[in-house]
Amino acid sequence: MNHIKFSDELVWRIAKKLEICTDRYATVDAARSRIIELFSSTDVFGEITRVEPRQQANSTIIFCHGLGGVGSRWKGLFADKLATQLPRTRFILPTAPNRKLSRDPSKEIRAWYDFTISGCTRTPNLDDLLVSAAYIRFLASKELENQELQTRRERMFVGGFSQGATLSLYMLLTDAFPFNGVLALSGYSPRFEDFEGKASHERMRRIPLFIAHGDEDDVLPLSVHDETLRVLKENGFTSRGMCSKVYKRLRHSTSVEEINDIAHFVKRILNA
Repeated sequence: MNHIKFSDELVWRIAKKLEICTDRYATVDAARSRIIELFSSTDVFGEITRVEPRQQANSTIIFCHGLGGVGSRWKGLFADKLATQLPRTRFILPTAPNRKLSRDPSKEIRAWYDFTISGCTRTPNLDDLLVSAAYIRFLASKELENQELQTRRERMFVGGFSQGATLSLYMLLTDAFPFNGVLALSGYSPRFEDFEGKASHERMRRIPLFIAHGDEDDVLPLSVHDETLRVLKENGFTSRGMCSKVYKRLRHSTSVEEINDIAHFVKRILNA
């Protein structure tokens, strides 16, 4: 993998979380190979749904679903609504692992990370976020490798809804992978001060961010969005690099207006 190299420390952290720290994978190279093998299969993460571009591709959006979802549920929306406005964009819709959550360990649910709730505050499991972010970086690197084989280079975006938005924001603030833009819909800010290896303010200012929320969100209230904006600005974001939208009468969902705004945001970056 030419574009992304997992450090030895990251390999061991992922290996520990995936429970592959055994005698069989006692060396970092063996553990790294096993991680790539798992990321290439559906043993941990679920099926990947793709919406191919209608014309010669110039961009890719990796979009992560919310809690309890799967990537395929977003296919209709992207194929029918967004692909018509972005005919040269490929959409990759991954699926989170099945996991038992702390709030209800009696059943498994698709989730990018476990979390705890205290009042209005949701605190994600940072090790879960780290592994999910590594997986998304893996998918992005594979896309870039495929493009180089065809002697072309596309713009790469990452985004998501709800949990997927939180994962995308985590990657934005911690990840060195060169995404060209981030889309965060109806998500929230983890405690970024707890992160290790936070990205520099200068790097974050270079990455455009589209962040949106509904003013009648019945799962994550608008105050969560306001707190996220505060944290982002404290970490170096300015209004010049960030497009923030609040949609009237929108609950924990998406809307035609929001989809249109996403298309406009992506087009602006592609035409820059």
